[in-house]
Formats: sequence, structure tokens, C-alpha cells
Amino acid sequence: MNTTTQETAVRVSPRPGTIEVRLARTATAEQVVECIREFGYVIIEGLAPEVTRAAEQELAPYFDRAPVGTGSFTGERTQRVARLVARSVACRELAVNPLVLETVRQLFDGQCYHAQLAMTQAIRVHPGAPAQGLHRDDNVFPFAHPRPASVLFGMWALSAFEAENGATRLIPGSNRWSDAEAADEGLTIAARMSPGSVVLWEGATYHGAGANVSDQVRTGALIGYNLGWLRQYENQYLAVPPDVARTLSRELQELIGYKNHGYLGTYEGVDAHEVLTLSEGEMPAPVDLFTPALEGKRRQRH
Repeated sequence: MNTTTQETAVRVSPRPGTIEVRLARTATAEQVVECIREFGYVIIEGLAPEVTRAAEQELAPYFDRAPVGTGSFTGERTQRVARLVARSVACRELAVNPLVLETVRQLFDGQCYHAQLAMTQAIRVHPGAPAQGLHRDDNVFPFAHPRPASVLFGMWALSAFEAENGATRLIPGSNRWSDAEAADEGLTIAARMSPGSVVLWEGATYHGAGANVSDQVRTGALIGYNLGWLRQYENQYLAVPPDVARTLSRELQELIGYKNHGYLGTYEGVDAHEVLTLSEGEMPAPVDLFTPALEGKRRQRH
């Protein structure tokens, strides 16, 4: 990897043998993908500070009444607010960030026709919260490792992320490990970020929230993407019901699932997006959804 440009910085972490990978907001999707494939993650600094500031304000009323978790994984001193597309205009903007979406497209190229939104969740880690167990996000699917990327998650910093206040920890390069290799706390780095930055990680990368040993609350917005033929982590049709989905941009409508993947996810034999335009009781004529373009992509994938 070329680490001499201003856009890319690979730094040695205080922990021996681990590395810290950062890009400037001016980086290209190609650079982001290169980092993710090699190291399993990358921090993009200052990508959307104004948007994350607005997101924090919009989500504050929900955090005011959100309960803490009930187990060690969700965190008994951690609050979680889901359904971000329905609840926050700013989070909608984060979900369709052009650099992130182009990264997703390139990372998943050849694995699916298009990606979809996997999950949205704002997370507050309060003082006294212990570290979350290290885990792989793509373990919800029956895949053996190593394998091509199928999931990409991003944690947007709505507040400062520091090692002391529970910043996300990651093991660089663990996306390329086999299932026989166990996660080791000694290999983790903390994703230190200023508000408006984002850390992206591939689904096979071992990671977890850090322990909050400070007197500060750490807040982030988790927005993830997966291959278009996989089941989404968050049921977007319940999280974003049709009356809300109709108000969204076409790009975001398709991203949350109102777009068929070949013949997967159809409605009345037509593109799932049509449900947002049909009048009540209308029965459309089924159409051929497997186009020559999709056939070409299918052959390329195989």
C-alpha cells in the first residue's frame, strides 16, 4: 500500500504489532477500499461534522427516554436508539454519504447486484460501561472465513471517541483470519475520532465497544450495509413503514429495501418500489425483472 500521500496515513499504535489506519475526507473510494481489504477497517477524519452535529440534536429526545441494555453484549450502561432513517433527517444523509456508498459499491462488486441498508442504531456508552466482547458482525450469516466482504459497518462519531470513553476497538487485519484464529485483546486499537469522523470496518473484522473509564458519555451512529440478497439485520419495512418511506429520496428508498434483487424482494410481480406508488387495491401486471444487465452481472459473479 502507498502510504506517502496526504490522503493516507498508516501509523504504528502504542501497542506493539498493531497499526492505525486513517484517511482524510478528500480520500477516494479506491483508497478506502484498499485500506479495508488490507487492514479490515479505516478511519475517515472529518467526513461530515455538520451532519453529525445535526444528528446528535435530532436524536437527543429519543435518548432522553431510551432504556439501557439488559445484557453484556448490548450493555447495561449503554443506550441504543434504532430506526434512524425514520427518526433523523441527518442520519438519512449519513446513510447516503457519497464516499461511503461508493466504497460499498466497490467493496461488494461482483458479489451482488446492489447493496442494501443492514442496520441503523445510535449508541451512547455511559461512564462505567465495561468493554463489549470482541466479535465479527458477519457471524450472523453461515459463512466460513476468510471470504469476500459481505457486510460493511460504519460508526459515525457524534461525540469525541477516545480510548478512555469507550471508543470502538478493532483488530487490524482480522478480516483475513480463518475461523480457527481467536480474537486477542492485546491486538486491538481504539478508533480515536473527532465528531464528524467515521470508522468503517468489514464484517469479518473483530471489534467491540471499549470500556468507558472516563466521566464522559460517548455517542455514535452505527449505519451498516450488506449484500442485496442477504436478510437485513434491522427489519427496514417495520422500522421505516411505507407512509414514511414515500417521503424519502428514491436512492434511500431503494437502499432500505424498496428495490428487487432479481426476483428476490418483489411485490405483486413487480419491482418492490412500486408498492410506494400503487393505489389501494391496485393489481399491477407482472413484468420480467431479470433483465439482460442482471444476467450479465450474474455471469460475472459466477
